[in-house]
Amino acid sequence: MYSFRETGQRLLKFINENMITVGIIVAFIIAIPSGIWVFNVKKKSASEYTWYRMSQINSELLAAEQPNDYDKRIAETIGAYIDIKTNQTTTDATPWLLLRLGNAQYDNRKFDDAIETYRELIKKYPHHPAVSLVRLSLGYAYEEKGLMQEALSALGGFKEVTGEDNPFIKTQRALDMGRCYEKLGSIEMAKKAYNEVIELSPGIDAARLAQYRLENFE
Repeated sequence: MYSFRETGQRLLKFINENMITVGIIVAFIIAIPSGIWVFNVKKKSASEYTWYRMSQINSELLAAEQPNDYDKRIAETIGAYIDIKTNQTTTDATPWLLLRLGNAQYDNRKFDDAIETYRELIKKYPHHPAVSLVRLSLGYAYEEKGLMQEALSALGGFKEVTGEDNPFIKTQRALDMGRCYEKLGSIEMAKKAYNEVIELSPGIDAARLAQYRLENFE
């Protein structure tokens, strides 16, 4: 039976003879938790940076006072959001970045770009809490382009996708669908949608608007 001293000497000899191999193994063992830690730190930093830049960009946009200045700022805002999207890693802030980018593109009447951005958000983050609002915005973008069937698909499809039960979203959805059906000349479907608005949220502005639209059909 070897003594502890002999065992130690043999281990030391093995390490000396296989220094490179042992070094690689040790470095690998150390690198695993270290790499995970660095990744998490970088991801957290990227998230914080994205939130900070979005806040900064929004403040700069709100500072625009004259209409011409606003047009210039909204274009710069779009460019800034795209720069973050292109150069930053994906974080918990990314869906909100896409939402703000799509909204800025919509405000700048870049409806095709807004549609692309909204659809990207919905595809990548189908269960994100902002998706129901994004689908409303997607419907508006299609409506602005005169694509009522596409708008109705965006507005009518999200109930099944998200299981939406928010009264505000359901009311707005019904009001928007009524408007699109009306533009298509589908009066009976428009009436159905407007009556749903009144049933969902009686007494609010949306219900009063729906009632006004129904009276115009008489």
